[in-house]
Order: sequence, then C-alpha cells, then structure tokens
Amino acid sequence: MRRVEERANVRRNTGAGFTLLELAFVTIIGGLLLAGSSFMLSVYIKQAELKTTRDRLATIDEAVQLFLNLNGRYPCPARRAVASDTAQYGVEIDTDCTAPADAGDTLTALGRDGRPVRIGAVPVRTLNIPDEYMSDAWGGRFTYAVTMTQASQGTYNRNEGGIFVNDGAGNPLVNFPVPGVAHYVLVSHGKNAGGAVPTLGGAPIPCNAGTLEEENCNDDATFRSSLLTGTADNANLYDDMVTVRAVTAFGSFIPPGAVMAFNLNACPQGWNPVPDAANRFIVGFGADYANIGETGGAAEIILSETDTPFRKDMRPINPALVPGGTFFAEGTGMPGDAIDNRPPYIVFLFCEKS
Repeated sequence: MRRVEERANVRRNTGAGFTLLELAFVTIIGGLLLAGSSFMLSVYIKQAELKTTRDRLATIDEAVQLFLNLNGRYPCPARRAVASDTAQYGVEIDTDCTAPADAGDTLTALGRDGRPVRIGAVPVRTLNIPDEYMSDAWGGRFTYAVTMTQASQGTYNRNEGGIFVNDGAGNPLVNFPVPGVAHYVLVSHGKNAGGAVPTLGGAPIPCNAGTLEEENCNDDATFRSSLLTGTADNANLYDDMVTVRAVTAFGSFIPPGAVMAFNLNACPQGWNPVPDAANRFIVGFGADYANIGETGGAAEIILSETDTPFRKDMRPINPALVPGGTFFAEGTGMPGDAIDNRPPYIVFLFCEKS
C-alpha cells in the first residue's frame, strides 16, 4: 500500500511543474521575442526622430519664406548660445545683421566674392513658430546661416547669395547661375550633435574634425549636404540633415535690360523705371482704332494717358477689317463678343532689369 502511494505522489509531482529543459526553451523563446520587440522599438524611435527633424526643417524653411514675402528680406540669425529663458532667445540679432558678432553670439564668415555670411541659431520667435523648433529631435539647436545682404531690405537681391554648399564628394551642389550662390542653409547636426549648441544653451558640442560633417560645424561659409550617411567614428562620419535655399533656374533668371510690366506703384528691388513708358496703359484689343489711326490686325495697343483723344470705347472704323466682322467694343453697348466684358484699360508700371 505504501509503495502505491509513493508512485502516485511521484506522478503528481512530475505533472505539477516544468523540467529544466522546458524552462530553458521558455527562456530562449522569451529572449528572442524580447530582442525582436526591442529592435522594432529602436527602429520606430529612429524613424520618429528623423521625421520630427525633417518636419521641423520644413516648417522653418516655410516660415523663412513667408518672412521674406512680408518683409522683403530674410531674417537674421538668433544668438545661438543664449539660455532658453532669456529675452534674446530665438530673436534675430537686428534687422540688417550688422550687430557685432562673437563666438557665443553669432559668427560672420566670408562667402563667394567676399560676401559676408552670418551664422547663428533659428530666430523662432521672430518667425512666430514654437520654441521647440529651435532644436532637432536629438536635442541640438539647428544652425541657420544666411547671406547678410539677403537679410537686409535695402540690399536684398535674389541672385546674390554667397554660401557654398557641396555634396558628399565635395562637388558644388548649387551651381546656378554660378557656384556659391545659396541664400541660406539650415543644419541639423544629427544624433551625435557634433557642432550643435545644446537645447538649453551653452557652448557648442565639439566638432568632429576630419570627418565629412566637419564642413557643417567649422563656422565658415561652406556647408555639406549629403545623402551618404555614415555613423562610424571615422572620416566618413556624417549624420547631418541640411536644407538649402537658392535661386531657381526656371522662370527666375531674367537677363539685365529686360523690360517687364508690374502691377506696382514702384519698381521692385533690382529693377529700374523705364522713362519712355511712364504712365502708359495697355488698352483693349482690336484693330483700326479711330483714335490712333491703326489700319489693321488685332493687337494690344499701348497708349499714353495724355494722348488725344483718349477713348475707352475702342470701336473700329472699318468692321470689315476685323476677323468675322465682329465689333471689338469696350463699354459702348455695341454688339460684340465676350471682349465687351474686359476693363477699358489696365494700368502697369514698366521696369527694366538692372
């Protein structure tokens, strides 16, 4: 009877727990699951940091462009080393970038053809964007460098940037119309933060000398923008993110001497008034206008306001010369087509590209 009870107890004890082998399998499987989860979490965090930094760079770039549209110039950099609880934090140094510079404030370097470039922090409060946009997702303040003439309303000229930007191989990234004409650059110094000022202020984190990203933290007027990312601690080290703004080729490069019409009270920067076209108007469409003796062909007519007679009811003297016999009449109530709905005249200011 006793032996039967002992056998029963052995069977109960064996079914109540795990063997060492089973525990080993459970531990291995748990470790693999934990390692996989940790890897996925690491990837997620990295992607979130990259996205946050890209989004902030895009927002800053958009805000700088809006500032240009409203003020006729780019903002000057803010002081890059001041603490976040000071009145100078995130505020441009002045309205023309001529305030004295020093290592803890902003820096001045010489760019293309000796053009001065001011280097500092993003003026988030001047741009009216949140304070956290002063820094990237890794806690380093963005670097903002701008051609000084572009940051002054009196000297702004969209074709006169002075910043050099090279690619990963050291070749000029901005070549139009010549190398070294970038208006401004925005730099995130990446996860290693080499060359960045910490979010709370203070001295910049030491630059990584002898590496690809050294160009972005040596305080000169040359920067590097590359998609070749390397995190090893050697010459190929580069984890920066850079936004570049420069003149665009399409529809923007207008040769000197060109004349254009502007719907403005004064010619814009870089343009001069054309004296012979002062107070002129583009008047209607049509042919054989009685008041100026045209004899045929539908065309735009440029007419001085002081010419006599100045008529806005531009009726042709010979309807047979008008294609289809249509009367081209402005505001006369005469039979005509949709051109009757055009304004009698449109005022333009003619300016010549300097």
